[in-house]
Amino acid sequence: MNKRSIGKLRPANRTKEKSPNLTGKLALQRTTLNELAIQMREEGGTEITCNVAGWFNVDLAGKYITVEISPMFRRAPRPTSLNEFFGENGDE
Repeated sequence: MNKRSIGKLRPANRTKEKSPNLTGKLALQRTTLNELAIQMREEGGTEITCNVAGWFNVDLAGKYITVEISPMFRRAPRPTSLNEFFGENGDE
């Protein structure tokens, strides 16, 4: 199973009106980054849309929001032949 790209957001010490309300770090997994890069190449754009999810949590340091980013769901292409379905390339 692949690890998920998970981070934490905690209330920020705001010093200016435009300062963020929450700050934190995200552990971006290679599998997530690779999938996002593939989708960006295939779409040919300069940005990619990904999913973001959040959960409220509490630990010894206080309240925080766990966040996860993940690529948009892509349905795997359906095999077009019996060889593709069984993973055979015919060279054996």
